[in-house]
Amino acid sequence: MIPFQGFAPDLDPATPGVFVDCSQWIPYEAGFEAAPSATTPPATPALAAACRGAAVLTNLSGTNRTFAGTATKIYELSAGSWVDAAAVGDYSLGTENRWTFCQFGNASIAASKTEDLQFSTSGDFADVAGAPKAAIALSVAGFVMLLNYNDGTDTPHGWYCSALRDYTDWTPDIDTQCAFGLLLQTPGAITAGARLGEGVVVGKARSLYRMDYQGGDTIWTTTVVSDEIGCVGLHAMIPVQNMVAFASPNGIWIYDGSYPMDISGPIKQWWTDNLSSTLAYRTELAYEESSQRLWVYFANTQSTGNPNDCLVYHMGTKRWGRAARTIETTVRDYQQPSITWDGLGSLYTTWNDLPTDISYDSGFWTSGSRNLSVVDTAHQIKTLTGSAEASSFISNDFGDDQGVTAALDVSVRYLGGPTTATCRPYSKFSMDAAFTILNPSSISRSDNKYHVRSSGRFHRFRVEHTGPAKADGIAVRFAEVGSR
Repeated sequence: MIPFQGFAPDLDPATPGVFVDCSQWIPYEAGFEAAPSATTPPATPALAAACRGAAVLTNLSGTNRTFAGTATKIYELSAGSWVDAAAVGDYSLGTENRWTFCQFGNASIAASKTEDLQFSTSGDFADVAGAPKAAIALSVAGFVMLLNYNDGTDTPHGWYCSALRDYTDWTPDIDTQCAFGLLLQTPGAITAGARLGEGVVVGKARSLYRMDYQGGDTIWTTTVVSDEIGCVGLHAMIPVQNMVAFASPNGIWIYDGSYPMDISGPIKQWWTDNLSSTLAYRTELAYEESSQRLWVYFANTQSTGNPNDCLVYHMGTKRWGRAARTIETTVRDYQQPSITWDGLGSLYTTWNDLPTDISYDSGFWTSGSRNLSVVDTAHQIKTLTGSAEASSFISNDFGDDQGVTAALDVSVRYLGGPTTATCRPYSKFSMDAAFTILNPSSISRSDNKYHVRSSGRFHRFRVEHTGPAKADGIAVRFAEVGSR
């Protein structure tokens, strides 16, 4: 049995255990499994317009507040409705502007480059008087840190921090530690930022910085981590396991405070070839803590605007899968509204109305559970907690130039049974030829095997599932037909 190594389109397709391609087939700690489908959480209606950023923020009392921003509004989810929480009047985000959110004590902060910095301790948002506008807002080391700001002068390569422990004070002063500065060592605007411990990691398109709070007259120090590796967009950098994960034009990276580590490996060239050069800034990363999976949503070369593809990386096994889905944005730390017996009737009128595609052990049912979530193109929050989607993988190539072999049967070691499973055999007689599908084109599993009966010098197999498939390896039995 050959152990699965994962989606690895950059490697020699004859590498044992790799997937030449896969669909809705993602890594987990014991192998690979069908990706979960997206399901609508209870008491969560669709937004009125396309989502430009969303977050769940937790204040000092532990209360969670769920926000979603559009081009003209910030909404708060309350009692099963999206409540308009915008400041007086509407916002006017530019075509490409988006919202970022952070929590500072009991104040929820929202930032967008075209709008005054917003805050809310309860109810509607209001302007933070005297604060610059900014593309990015972070809470770190007792400050609100703004990146890519405009204080009357557009400063896309600049940073600006509030007074220490006071998000309302934006007057530079050594005594309060409110300050601003420029990242001039490399060209370009700041594209992304994320907290790393008590410091900040800052990305430009082709460079990476680290900022550390020093206090005194220095306040913040800035260090160029790399003048070759950068970040593609606003939501393409996130904290992960006391590190920062980010997407650059030439790969996916993890930074732990020393030097960026390239985790792209077997998908690096594929990423470069398939990432839309004009829509790379729409890339969004999300981390599924319960399963140690990093989800990289991006717009591929076929996209008309939204992220429409997704790579999935398991932090423990260091293997890649793929689960394409078109989304507007991810929702970091989305928490499921509580479902209780007393409230069940207000969510579902009859037993028949209960969702039937969600297993009883799914996070969908768990009160207050944090679930990987996205906003789809219908402007609806979806948790990825539904039943397993239809999934497939294409195996590595078997065979060589020397002899013709007959593939007799294919065995996949399933750790969880699919509802249905079929195999499509492909073969060819020379390395430079295209693989052809043999008849019958789809073979059902029988006696835990796919009896394929195909001949050629080279073979590969497409295995398709419905239901909750889990597997960790493949084996093929051959008979020699002829050689020269």
